[in-house]
Amino acid sequence: EGIITPETTYFDKGLLELDGHTIKNFDEKGRGETTMQGVLSESLNTGAAFVAGKLGKDNMRKYLTSYGLGEKTGITLPGEVFGNLKNLNSRREVEYATAAFGQGVSATPLEFARAAGALANGGKIMEPYIVERVIRPGREDVVFEPKIVRQVLKPETSQTISRMMVKVADDALLGGTVKFKHWTSAAKTG
Repeated sequence: EGIITPETTYFDKGLLELDGHTIKNFDEKGRGETTMQGVLSESLNTGAAFVAGKLGKDNMRKYLTSYGLGEKTGITLPGEVFGNLKNLNSRREVEYATAAFGQGVSATPLEFARAAGALANGGKIMEPYIVERVIRPGREDVVFEPKIVRQVLKPETSQTISRMMVKVADDALLGGTVKFKHWTSAAKTG
């Protein structure tokens, strides 16, 4: 939406009051003036809530659902279930603030992997599949190929967020001591 950049700042007091509830960072400490990169690198709940407030309820709900959270992925396995975004039916700010850092809503591991994969796929949500080919002797093989479900982010936005998450892996995780020598990895602490 063009609302924030990695350099956007907010003042982190370590806690935030919304709708009579207190949201705190994991360590209950404030960081002062902090960038969005700092929010990711230090896993700041108050920063995620700040972003949710800037994005707005309607946009946030739109993005979470467009990422496929709360819906079946269409994978060819029996008994697939889906996550729960019912708290976003509320108009309270606190529901959106907590959802921004992963509380009050749920996603299956497969839903989450598909959503996170959009960052590596230029902002595209893909239909997951288990096997590439089913070999059927005497008949034509069944071949599964990648299918784009929808575009949820601009490719440029996907690249920006991916770069931010690489910085988390390279610089923030254990003080940069787990950085890979010959390749990069995008990560998010939690």
